[in-house]
This record gives sequence, structure tokens and C-alpha cells, in this order.
Amino acid sequence: MEVPANQDGVEPVGRGKNSRKRGGSLSFAVVVPGWTEGDCWASLSRSPYLRFRHVVAAKDHGFCDGASHQRKDPYRESPYDTAIFVLQTDSGARKWPVSDGDSEAGRSLKDALNTAFAQGRPTAAAKKRQKR
Repeated sequence: MEVPANQDGVEPVGRGKNSRKRGGSLSFAVVVPGWTEGDCWASLSRSPYLRFRHVVAAKDHGFCDGASHQRKDPYRESPYDTAIFVLQTDSGARKWPVSDGDSEAGRSLKDALNTAFAQGRPTAAAKKRQKR
């Protein structure tokens, strides 16, 4: 599910609260720009379902946009930090445990995310070509 980086995009995730009453297991990974001053950031950060949050610095990752198939170099430098939020119901957290960032498992998850996001960085040659 693609979630826009605004308050409206957070609402579908919040609907999962009804599954708590029915015992449903829900788990969402929400990836948004790291715009900490926005409503989306605030809503996700104060969600009662928040289990994990991590920010990847802009300099540490790139991205592949929708037009990448039309270019020689698919990856571009990221102009913004990127945040990953994991929201889960209690049942979802038991079924798919995600450790917070301060535990050893949480640090491992952060390291894995940093490594994965770093794969999208453009090479030095690609950056040079893109500046033309």
C-alpha cells in the first residue's frame, strides 16, 4: 500500500484498531520522507501501534523512481532522509516480532535497513552523468 506523506495517508493504517477486538494480526511497514515537522510524521510517531522507527540519512541511500526504466542509471541520490515506521497490533507483534531500536535485535534490523537502502546509491560515474 502506498501511503502519501500527509495526514490522510495515515488514516488507513489506523483502521486496523478494530482488528484488535477480533484478534486480527496486522503489521504495516510505512516508508515516508523523513519530514519530521509534518502531520504524517507526528501521527505515525504517536500511534499506539508503533513498534519500530528508523531514519536513513539522505546521504546514506538513493532511490529508484518511476522513470528509472527510461534511464541508463536507475538510481538517484535521495534529496531527503527516509523514515521507516512499523505499526502492529498486539497480535501482529506476537506473530511478526520487531524489536525496538535499542535492543541488539533492533540494532541488527537498523543495520539491515541501512545496508538495503545503501544499495540504491548511484555510483560516482552515474552521479557525474546525471549532473550533465
